[in-house]
Amino acid sequence: MSNHFPSLLTLSHSGVQSFFDSDKTRIYFTSDTHFNHNKDFVFAARGYKDYVEHREALIAHINARVRPQDILIHAGDFCLNSSDNDFENLLSRIQCQNIVYLWGNHSNPLMRIYKNTIKEKYPGLTDVHEIYPLRYKNLIFVGKVFEFTVNGKHIFASHYPHYSWNHSSKEAWHVHGHIHSVPEKYDLKGKVLDIGIDYHKKVLSFDELKSIMDAKTVFNEGHH
Repeated sequence: MSNHFPSLLTLSHSGVQSFFDSDKTRIYFTSDTHFNHNKDFVFAARGYKDYVEHREALIAHINARVRPQDILIHAGDFCLNSSDNDFENLLSRIQCQNIVYLWGNHSNPLMRIYKNTIKEKYPGLTDVHEIYPLRYKNLIFVGKVFEFTVNGKHIFASHYPHYSWNHSSKEAWHVHGHIHSVPEKYDLKGKVLDIGIDYHKKVLSFDELKSIMDAKTVFNEGHH
C-alpha cells in the first residue's frame, strides 16, 4: 500500500481500502462544496447572500463536525474561481487532516497542484502520469472512482452517479455528487445517494448515511 495514504487505513480481504468508524476516527461524506463559486444558483440556493458568506459558513460547519483525526470523503468539485493561493488558504482552514478527494468536473486549481506534486515527489514523471493515492498536505487524491469499506460495508464512490456499480446487487452503496438536486427527483435505483451539500445541508456521518441507505432497496440488475 502506498505510503501516501494515512497509516490508519488498511486493506480488506477484497483488496480495497478499509476504514473503521469509531469514537477514535469518524468517517464523513460530502461533495460539491463549490467554495468561492460566485454564482447565485449555488450560494443563494443554499440560503446565503453571497459566496463569501457561503464559504465562511461551510468551513465553520465542516470544522464543527469533522475533527482533525477524522476522514472526510469528498466526491469532487471542492472549489471554483480560485487561484492556487485561494485553494491553499481554503485547505489550511479545514482542520480535517484526511480529506479523501475524488475528481469532479471542476478540477482546477487542484489538477495543477496534483500534477506539480507528482513531479516533485517522482522526478522524471510528467503531466501524463497519474498516481493514486497521492497525499498533498491534508488532502489525498484517489482518482475518479474510489472503492472502500467502512466497518465492512462496501462503498463505491465517484463524482458522477452510476446506473450499476460493483456489488450493487449485494447491498453495496454508491455515493456520488454532481446532481445538486433532491435525490427523489432523479430515477436512480438501489442503494445510491447524492452526498452533496445542496440536499443534506451538512456533511453526512457514516451513521447518518447508513440510516438513509438502510431504508433503500437493492437494485438487482445483472450479476453485479
